Amino acid sequence: MAFEIEIATDPVISIEATSLRQKLDLAADAVEACDPLKAIQHLDAVLAEKPDTHQARLVMAQALTLLDETEEACKHLEKASRRAGQDLQKQFEVALAFAECGEKKRAEEIYRKLMRKEPRIASARINLASILDERGETQAAVDLVSEVIEMFPDNAEAYSNLGRYLANAAMFDESEACYRRALILKPDLIQAAVNLGSMLQNAGRTQEAIQLYQQALSLTPHNAKILWNLALALLATGDIENGWDLYGYGFESGTRTPLRPFPGLIWKDEDLAGKTIFLWREQGLGDDFRFSTVYHDIVERAGHVIIETDPRVVPLYQRTWPGATVRAETRLASGFENYGEIDFDLTAPAAMPSIHLRRSLDAFPKNPPRLVACPEKRARARDWLSSLGPRPKIGITWRSGISNALRDLYATQLSDWKPLLDDDRFDIVSLQYSKPEEELAKAGQELGITIHEMPGLDTHDDLEGVAALLCELDLTVGSWNAATEMAGALGANALVFAPIENANQLGTGSLPWYPSLTVYPQAPFWDREALVSLFRKEAAKRLIG
Repeated sequence: MAFEIEIATDPVISIEATSLRQKLDLAADAVEACDPLKAIQHLDAVLAEKPDTHQARLVMAQALTLLDETEEACKHLEKASRRAGQDLQKQFEVALAFAECGEKKRAEEIYRKLMRKEPRIASARINLASILDERGETQAAVDLVSEVIEMFPDNAEAYSNLGRYLANAAMFDESEACYRRALILKPDLIQAAVNLGSMLQNAGRTQEAIQLYQQALSLTPHNAKILWNLALALLATGDIENGWDLYGYGFESGTRTPLRPFPGLIWKDEDLAGKTIFLWREQGLGDDFRFSTVYHDIVERAGHVIIETDPRVVPLYQRTWPGATVRAETRLASGFENYGEIDFDLTAPAAMPSIHLRRSLDAFPKNPPRLVACPEKRARARDWLSSLGPRPKIGITWRSGISNALRDLYATQLSDWKPLLDDDRFDIVSLQYSKPEEELAKAGQELGITIHEMPGLDTHDDLEGVAALLCELDLTVGSWNAATEMAGALGANALVFAPIENANQLGTGSLPWYPSLTVYPQAPFWDREALVSLFRKEAAKRLIG
């Protein structure tokens, strides 16, 4: 017996409970519209009259999860599980709901219980495999879906999930074969088409990905995940206007976070004269630096600007925009009635100014305003660098702060940089985020190289200090990450390697946001030795002549 993955509607409600069915439908619609309070009103009425309504418990858990009330959500799911008894279909639905509210361990327990009772429940194995993969047990996940394929050779979902695990392990050819097999078995399996497109984008085959997304949209025109992926693919190929027009689907798909709807207050490019606009961080730290390059335009247009950002960045932004109010992010949203007093007229997530004001390459300034680093910290960094001697000083960052198979395609190890690190014409300074001490010690012992670390500088927490150091270095080289994004926003010179056809390159092979960065796009499985050699030659040309 193989259950469908979709949550089924509850058939328990009797004829006399038509109003309850209407309330259930209204509650589900409210959750879909991100209005959990309205959903809870309807669900309270349903459960007061019929406490055993299985579907009401599931939707209540969804609503409470939107409010970050995970503990209360789980109480409803535990009640649903107890009342489901031996009904395997309902237990499966409860496991799905636990997973959706973040309680993956509880979902795993139920999936394993279902597998013991009925070993041929394919969907329980498939969903359990996803949980295992998320926590890094990829081989166990592969084993589970392989078992499903052995039992059910025509199970398209198993092939699709296997393709995803292989793609995440950067095994692109094998992944593509699995996705193609899934789509042969089930041409309307949207998730397989979406994930195949994503894999093709990661492999630098963006035009093929666009074709897949467009085909999938013919079957499901309003699929937020497809539209979000299509937005990134269009931006990557230089179709900037159409890409920006779809960018908002990042929130609907759950990729851009946090969701802060602020009903009726979202800025839509109207006149800001005399008005207060509130800008807030979404996505990662590097994204925030990139999108902050457009804040200069907003500050010029608005009566007043409020900016929420990572606490480590608040002093940097406040110095850059002294007339603005800059504060540490709260991640609260008026759409959930937990923001407090509204102290602005309009609001926008960080990317929205770019969506409105950077709709063509011509809209990017050739010499943009810069973030302003702390003068005292710059002086301290300058004095320390001078103490190292007269040679040019090059900062280096060799990887992202997050490691997985896909990110590691564009990461390096210090051993890759030995030709540059051994070059006695330069002094090399670490800018690496995310605790590189062991790597630096190992490089010193095994490679006989010296990379300087600025005394007292915590490259993770002291972003003011990192900004100051970036401004005083002669050049920065390395990975496209938060440090090099900051370098670009500061106007500091850097040589950066980045994935080919990335959305932020806008089809240019460079980063139009940052004229001071020279970008070298790389395809997967790129030649690190050749790139380091190129960086070394370019550094010598710029700094020595």
